[in-house]
Amino acid sequence: MRNRLKTGASIPDWFSYSQVVSILRETNPPRALQGFALFITGYYKSGAHSLAHAIQAVLGQQSARSVTLLLGNKIIDDEEYDPNDISNITMSADERNANLKNIMFVASQIVKAGGAVISTVSLSTENQRKMIKAAIEKYGQCFIIHVNTPLEYCKSKDTSSIHAKMASANQKEMSSIDQPFEESKIAKFKFDLSTTSIDNSVNEVILMLEKEGYFGRF
Repeated sequence: MRNRLKTGASIPDWFSYSQVVSILRETNPPRALQGFALFITGYYKSGAHSLAHAIQAVLGQQSARSVTLLLGNKIIDDEEYDPNDISNITMSADERNANLKNIMFVASQIVKAGGAVISTVSLSTENQRKMIKAAIEKYGQCFIIHVNTPLEYCKSKDTSSIHAKMASANQKEMSSIDQPFEESKIAKFKFDLSTTSIDNSVNEVILMLEKEGYFGRF
Protein backbone atom coordinates (compact mmCIF):
# COMPACT_ATOMS: atom_id res chain seq x y z
CA MET A 1 0.00 0.00 0.00
CA ARG A 2 2.72 2.47 0.98
CA ASN A 3 4.65 1.69 -2.18
CA ARG A 4 1.53 2.24 -4.33
CA LEU A 5 0.96 5.62 -2.72
CA LYS A 6 4.65 6.49 -3.13
CA THR A 7 4.70 5.64 -6.83
CA GLY A 8 1.14 6.68 -7.70
CA ALA A 9 0.25 3.12 -8.80
CA SER A 10 -3.39 2.05 -8.86
CA ILE A 11 -5.00 0.73 -5.67
CA PRO A 12 -7.39 -2.25 -6.05
CA ASP A 13 -11.09 -1.49 -5.52
CA TRP A 14 -11.32 -4.24 -2.92
CA PHE A 15 -8.71 -2.58 -0.70
CA SER A 16 -11.00 0.14 0.67
CA TYR A 17 -13.83 2.54 -0.13
CA SER A 18 -13.10 4.99 -2.94
CA GLN A 19 -13.56 7.95 -0.56
CA VAL A 20 -10.90 6.54 1.76
CA VAL A 21 -8.50 5.96 -1.13
CA SER A 22 -9.07 9.57 -2.28
CA ILE A 23 -8.15 10.86 1.18
CA LEU A 24 -5.05 8.67 1.25
CA ARG A 25 -4.03 9.98 -2.18
CA GLU A 26 -4.52 13.57 -1.05
CA THR A 27 -2.60 13.20 2.20
CA ASN A 28 0.10 10.97 0.69
CA PRO A 29 0.85 12.24 -2.83
CA PRO A 30 3.34 10.22 -4.91
CA ARG A 31 6.98 11.15 -4.43
CA ALA A 32 7.11 12.65 -7.92
CA LEU A 33 4.72 15.36 -6.67
CA GLN A 34 6.37 15.89 -3.27
CA GLY A 35 8.93 18.58 -2.55
CA PHE A 36 12.42 17.96 -1.23
CA ALA A 37 15.52 19.92 -0.22
CA LEU A 38 19.26 19.45 -0.70
CA PHE A 39 21.41 21.39 1.75
CA ILE A 40 24.98 21.39 0.42
CA THR A 41 27.47 22.76 2.91
CA GLY A 42 31.23 23.14 3.16
CA TYR A 43 34.11 25.62 3.41
CA TYR A 44 34.30 28.66 1.14
CA LYS A 45 35.70 27.42 -2.23
CA SER A 46 35.03 23.80 -1.25
CA GLY A 47 33.07 23.28 -4.45
CA ALA A 48 29.64 23.38 -2.79
CA HIS A 49 28.35 26.10 -5.14
CA SER A 50 29.67 24.33 -8.23
CA LEU A 51 27.98 21.11 -7.09
CA ALA A 52 24.69 22.94 -6.47
CA HIS A 53 24.70 24.48 -9.96
CA ALA A 54 25.61 21.14 -11.55
CA ILE A 55 22.77 19.30 -9.79
CA GLN A 56 20.30 22.02 -10.79
CA ALA A 57 21.46 21.80 -14.42
CA VAL A 58 20.95 18.03 -14.57
CA LEU A 59 17.53 18.21 -12.92
CA GLY A 60 16.54 20.95 -15.36
CA GLN A 61 17.50 18.76 -18.30
CA GLN A 62 15.87 15.58 -17.04
CA SER A 63 12.68 16.84 -15.39
CA ALA A 64 10.02 19.50 -15.55
CA ARG A 65 10.28 19.94 -11.77
CA SER A 66 11.03 23.49 -10.63
CA VAL A 67 14.31 23.77 -8.70
CA THR A 68 15.11 26.83 -6.57
CA LEU A 69 18.71 27.74 -5.72
CA LEU A 70 19.39 29.49 -2.40
CA LEU A 71 23.07 30.40 -2.56
CA GLY A 72 25.29 31.61 0.26
CA ASN A 73 24.34 32.60 3.79
CA LYS A 74 21.72 35.14 2.74
CA ILE A 75 18.60 34.85 0.62
CA ILE A 76 19.95 36.17 -2.66
CA ASP A 77 18.68 35.63 -6.18
CA ASP A 78 20.95 33.32 -8.18
CA GLU A 79 21.66 36.05 -10.75
CA GLU A 80 22.65 38.51 -8.02
CA TYR A 81 24.92 36.18 -6.09
CA ASP A 82 28.59 37.16 -6.16
CA PRO A 83 30.92 34.54 -4.61
CA ASN A 84 33.60 37.23 -4.14
CA ASP A 85 31.31 39.59 -2.23
CA ILE A 86 32.67 39.61 1.33
CA SER A 87 29.39 41.06 2.67
CA ASN A 88 27.78 37.68 1.98
CA ILE A 89 30.09 35.93 4.42
CA THR A 90 30.97 38.60 7.02
CA MET A 91 28.24 38.23 9.60
CA SER A 92 28.14 37.97 13.35
CA ALA A 93 26.87 34.77 14.95
CA ASP A 94 23.49 36.43 15.60
CA GLU A 95 23.24 37.58 11.99
CA ARG A 96 24.11 34.12 10.74
CA ASN A 97 21.46 32.54 12.96
CA ALA A 98 18.83 35.04 11.78
CA ASN A 99 19.68 34.38 8.13
CA LEU A 100 19.68 30.64 8.72
CA LYS A 101 16.14 30.88 10.09
CA ASN A 102 15.08 32.93 7.05
CA ILE A 103 16.53 30.36 4.65
CA MET A 104 14.95 27.55 6.66
CA PHE A 105 11.52 29.19 6.43
CA VAL A 106 11.75 29.92 2.69
CA ALA A 107 13.00 26.41 1.92
CA SER A 108 10.30 24.75 3.99
CA GLN A 109 7.56 26.70 2.21
CA ILE A 110 8.91 25.74 -1.22
CA VAL A 111 9.06 22.08 -0.18
CA LYS A 112 5.55 22.34 1.27
CA ALA A 113 4.31 23.56 -2.13
CA GLY A 114 5.92 20.56 -3.85
CA GLY A 115 9.04 22.31 -5.13
CA ALA A 116 12.69 21.36 -4.92
CA VAL A 117 15.30 23.46 -3.12
CA ILE A 118 19.09 23.42 -3.31
CA SER A 119 20.80 25.53 -0.64
CA THR A 120 24.49 26.19 0.03
CA VAL A 121 24.15 27.87 3.41
CA SER A 122 27.05 27.18 5.78
CA LEU A 123 26.08 24.54 8.36
CA SER A 124 29.23 23.97 10.37
CA THR A 125 27.58 22.31 13.38
CA GLU A 126 25.51 19.15 13.64
CA ASN A 127 22.87 21.02 15.66
CA GLN A 128 22.33 23.42 12.75
CA ARG A 129 21.92 20.50 10.36
CA LYS A 130 19.46 18.77 12.68
CA MET A 131 17.46 21.98 13.06
CA ILE A 132 17.24 22.48 9.29
CA LYS A 133 16.35 18.84 8.68
CA ALA A 134 13.61 18.83 11.35
CA ALA A 135 12.02 22.03 10.00
CA ILE A 136 12.02 20.89 6.36
CA GLU A 137 10.84 17.35 7.06
CA LYS A 138 7.51 18.58 8.37
CA TYR A 139 6.71 18.93 4.65
CA GLY A 140 9.13 16.70 2.73
CA GLN A 141 12.53 15.06 2.79
CA CYS A 142 15.71 17.03 3.46
CA PHE A 143 19.10 15.64 2.44
CA ILE A 144 22.29 17.05 3.94
CA ILE A 145 25.36 16.93 1.68
CA HIS A 146 28.69 17.77 3.30
CA VAL A 147 31.37 18.85 0.84
CA ASN A 148 34.30 18.02 3.11
CA THR A 149 37.05 19.29 0.82
CA PRO A 150 40.11 20.05 3.06
CA LEU A 151 40.51 23.67 4.12
CA GLU A 152 44.05 24.01 2.72
CA TYR A 153 42.83 22.84 -0.68
CA CYS A 154 39.97 25.37 -0.51
CA LYS A 155 42.47 28.14 0.21
CA SER A 156 44.56 27.09 -2.79
CA LYS A 157 41.49 27.59 -5.01
CA ASP A 158 40.73 31.01 -3.52
CA THR A 159 42.02 33.17 -6.41
CA SER A 160 40.33 36.25 -4.96
CA SER A 161 42.16 35.75 -1.63
CA ILE A 162 38.97 36.05 0.40
CA HIS A 163 40.44 33.86 3.16
CA ALA A 164 43.52 36.11 3.35
CA LYS A 165 41.43 39.30 3.26
CA MET A 166 39.28 38.12 6.13
CA ALA A 167 42.34 37.20 8.20
CA SER A 168 44.12 40.50 7.48
CA ALA A 169 40.99 42.46 8.39
CA ASN A 170 40.84 40.55 11.67
CA GLN A 171 37.28 39.47 10.86
CA LYS A 172 37.73 35.71 11.05
CA GLU A 173 35.20 35.49 13.87
CA MET A 174 32.68 37.37 11.71
CA SER A 175 32.88 34.84 8.90
CA SER A 176 31.80 31.28 8.29
CA ILE A 177 34.40 30.70 5.57
CA ASP A 178 36.77 28.63 7.67
CA GLN A 179 34.85 27.68 10.78
CA PRO A 180 35.73 24.10 11.72
CA PHE A 181 33.05 21.73 10.47
CA GLU A 182 31.82 19.13 12.92
CA GLU A 183 31.74 15.58 11.61
CA SER A 184 28.21 14.82 10.41
CA LYS A 185 26.35 11.63 11.22
CA ILE A 186 23.19 12.70 9.39
CA ALA A 187 24.71 13.74 6.05
CA LYS A 188 23.36 11.66 3.17
CA PHE A 189 26.59 12.20 1.25
CA LYS A 190 30.13 13.39 2.00
CA PHE A 191 32.14 14.52 -1.01
CA ASP A 192 35.79 15.57 -0.98
CA LEU A 193 35.97 17.49 -4.26
CA SER A 194 39.75 17.57 -4.14
CA THR A 195 39.68 13.86 -4.96
CA THR A 196 36.19 13.28 -6.36
CA SER A 197 34.83 14.86 -9.53
CA ILE A 198 31.73 17.03 -9.69
CA ASP A 199 30.25 14.69 -12.32
CA ASN A 200 30.56 11.61 -10.11
CA SER A 201 29.11 13.46 -7.14
CA VAL A 202 26.15 14.69 -9.20
CA ASN A 203 25.50 11.16 -10.48
CA GLU A 204 25.33 9.81 -6.94
CA VAL A 205 22.82 12.47 -5.89
CA ILE A 206 20.65 12.00 -8.99
CA LEU A 207 20.60 8.22 -8.59
CA MET A 208 19.56 8.65 -4.95
CA LEU A 209 16.68 10.96 -5.93
CA GLU A 210 15.61 8.48 -8.59
CA LYS A 211 15.68 5.62 -6.08
CA GLU A 212 13.62 7.69 -3.62
CA GLY A 213 10.98 8.13 -6.32
CA TYR A 214 11.30 11.87 -7.02
CA PHE A 215 12.03 11.26 -10.69
CA GLY A 216 11.51 8.53 -13.25
CA ARG A 217 14.41 6.67 -14.77
CA PHE A 218 16.69 8.90 -16.80
